[in-house]
Amino acid sequence: MVKVLRISSCAFLFALLGLLLGCSMSVDADGATLEESQQLGDREGYELASRRYVEFNEFLAKEQEFIHRGDWNLSGVRNEIFPFDGGGMSASQRGMNADNSYCFEATRTTQLKSSIARILEKTEERWQLRGWSVEEYRSEVDGSSRVSAFTDTGAWISIEEATNGVLLAAYSPPYWGEYLPLADDIHERYEAEKARGEHARYDIEEDEHLSLLPGDYRPFPRWDAVE
Repeated sequence: MVKVLRISSCAFLFALLGLLLGCSMSVDADGATLEESQQLGDREGYELASRRYVEFNEFLAKEQEFIHRGDWNLSGVRNEIFPFDGGGMSASQRGMNADNSYCFEATRTTQLKSSIARILEKTEERWQLRGWSVEEYRSEVDGSSRVSAFTDTGAWISIEEATNGVLLAAYSPPYWGEYLPLADDIHERYEAEKARGEHARYDIEEDEHLSLLPGDYRPFPRWDAVE
């Protein structure tokens, strides 16, 4: 169920974001315009993406702690340091496209002994109290439930029933910034760090899982990882 949303990447989520929040189409979650992002140097734009990656993961960690302070499983299906592009956006939806915008994504699962239905209920209540735009969905196929929300900063997050536990998935707010050059810079520095064995415990195969506590995530590749 959630994988369908993930495959559609940021486009569908950002389209909803524009409709639900009704915010300005000219600035991103940091209040920056496309023109301002284009004036950044390569390193400056990279360091900005690094900060946004950390902020997003800290946001996710706080939500994890509210639900479960123990281990959460990270899948090796994709490496979360690599952003998604903001493709599929029209001019009426912030003007973002596959070339000029990006976002980060993360997914975690955990097994729980307590009532899953109660956890989803409490999470929905907490998000509503924060003033977030919350939706509840129940599958007609297997009866499983999901609660999702757009935050006041423009991030999207969802929690749903999984095997003996829950799946927590999130997208950061969309940001202005050239997607392909950023992705290339991240990849180059990631490969350089990987070759030196840095952060090796996070390098898992697609069919593997890594247990991590809330707030534990792979550091963003350093700009100076390559000369």
